[in-house]
Amino acid sequence: MDRKIFNNYIDNKCTEEEYEVISKWIISGKDKEKIKGWLRESWQNLAVEDSMEPSVDFQAILDKVHHEINLKNLPQETKDNKINKIKGWYRKMAATLLLPLIGTLGVLLIKDFYQEQNYFKVKPDEIEIIAPIGARVVVQLSDGTEVHLNYGSSLKYPRIFTGDKRTVSLKGEGFFNVAHDPENPFIVHTSNLSIKALGTSFNVSAYPNDNFVSATLKEGKVVLEKNSKQKEDLILGKMVPGQHVRLDKATGRLTSSKGNIERYYAWKEGKMVFENATIGSIADKLGRKFNVVFDISEEIKDLTYTVTLEDDPLEVILDLMKEVTAIRYTIYPRKKAADGSFSKQKISIEKR
Repeated sequence: MDRKIFNNYIDNKCTEEEYEVISKWIISGKDKEKIKGWLRESWQNLAVEDSMEPSVDFQAILDKVHHEINLKNLPQETKDNKINKIKGWYRKMAATLLLPLIGTLGVLLIKDFYQEQNYFKVKPDEIEIIAPIGARVVVQLSDGTEVHLNYGSSLKYPRIFTGDKRTVSLKGEGFFNVAHDPENPFIVHTSNLSIKALGTSFNVSAYPNDNFVSATLKEGKVVLEKNSKQKEDLILGKMVPGQHVRLDKATGRLTSSKGNIERYYAWKEGKMVFENATIGSIADKLGRKFNVVFDISEEIKDLTYTVTLEDDPLEVILDLMKEVTAIRYTIYPRKKAADGSFSKQKISIEKR
């Protein structure tokens, strides 16, 4: 195999003829170690810049490869649209070293690494879509249901729904446009809450590190059930359009509100809408979007903000917060570990 063709493939610049050549080579399974060696060389030669962009680690990149392999199962037009939207960000992250290898090469690399690290836990007939840090993803399920995934979220679902239920599992945040099928309810499982629908539109937020799970109903009807390992799930009640429900993970307390629900799913359009939100809750969302860690001083944790952000750079957002409140922030450089990976960018915010 010509190294030049391989490099063109890595950089996503190969011609159709070169693509055919390298595809046949990869599928043949020959020179597996050579492939890995070339990838290692490319990775080791990469210069990681100290910027505000998310840090890179090998596990995260492999997650992105996993995500791209799953995208291969989407209709071609949908797949191309999603890849085009996030291609620029991936190149900034140097993930082009691996992401173009969507086919057998991606499987080859993931198979070994995931099995060794015990990350490959998806069932053979199950697909897992992962929205990487800084990217939103849209996927269409076999029944026609459309799912939007927010930053750092993942969705597990069967290739084909069978039986009398359409069941998926969500970690993170997703907006669901459920295809109408009264005979087969659509169920979204999270760690603490399940949402059952027939044909409707709703948002679910269930990030593992958050202390709550929430559901917001745009239209249609859904039934909420609290998950239980010891007995049958507890039915909490039905939601009506325009209702937002929040379950406290620690206490099990359920709160409900109505009106102005658009802010809960404005992220689909690239917006982050905060109404009287604490600086801590804002930092949580910014941290997921930009892959940074915030250290917020105790004396400013009660500060609140009402603002709408539209895909603004992180430093612009921080400068805006500094203008309207008496705070200052410090951005620390990422630290390089012994294995060559970099820590997340740390940002401290304190009273000015």
